[in-house]
Amino acid sequence: MKLEETNWATVENVKHLEKFRLMDDTFFMACFHDNKKGIQFLLRTILHQPKLKVIRVNTQYLLKNLRGRDAYLDVYAKLQDGRHVNLEIQRSDAGANPRRARYHASLLDMDILEKGKDPKDLPDSIVIFITENDVRGEGQALYYYGRTDLNSGKPFDDGSLIMFVNGSYQEMDEIGMLMKDMNNQDWHTMYNKELAKLMRYYKETQEGGREMCRVLEEVRKEEREKALKEGRREGCRIGERKGRVKQQIEMTKNLIQEGSLSLESISKVSGLAIEKVKELKQTVAV
Repeated sequence: MKLEETNWATVENVKHLEKFRLMDDTFFMACFHDNKKGIQFLLRTILHQPKLKVIRVNTQYLLKNLRGRDAYLDVYAKLQDGRHVNLEIQRSDAGANPRRARYHASLLDMDILEKGKDPKDLPDSIVIFITENDVRGEGQALYYYGRTDLNSGKPFDDGSLIMFVNGSYQEMDEIGMLMKDMNNQDWHTMYNKELAKLMRYYKETQEGGREMCRVLEEVRKEEREKALKEGRREGCRIGERKGRVKQQIEMTKNLIQEGSLSLESISKVSGLAIEKVKELKQTVAV
């Protein structure tokens, strides 16, 4: 069954819904919003810990940096054993930069260490990037990164772990089947029944479809507002550039009228090309 076209399920929205995969961050955010059970399944699979328990989940969780750049975490989860996890969906290879993972880990540390607590009480943290491609390029399903003693090679044991999950890994094991499901548009052919049920809800039921279409409209609105802001900023930048050029031209004309500098020297002082200076000289009465 497919959603029928209504005042909210437009042709455009329905087409988007049909093509969505769990690897698409907009769809992922909708499916896993406040979904402890779903996130728990993902983390149990990725971390190979079938008894892992999630006690708190937030999507699009804002980490404030008062002196620098803020960051929105796709998923923030707290585990029953005290560990804190940031799970990110990254379709763009550029977005899966190791230094971005490092930055997320540092902001996560600042957020979870309570005021007055000693850094030695900092809980363990895990930053996980699920990437559409094999960004690390070694054909592995999972990549693990932690600090080590460069002399001995022994773990530094600071409680911090960064992981990359290869979304293109397609072997018939636990991770491979999860990645197949994450990249699947059709819930009928998914391996995991819970993920298939989740996808079916948002793709084929009126209630889920309405909620997903609302999310799509919000995303479009945000994109339009972002484009408008960028347009305004660009307009300001263009205005500033025009203002600077105007000042350069006025300065050049004044220096030409003064007659104390050569045209080459005026070009260096004003920042205008020598050809432009010669052109302006024809318009100035000396």
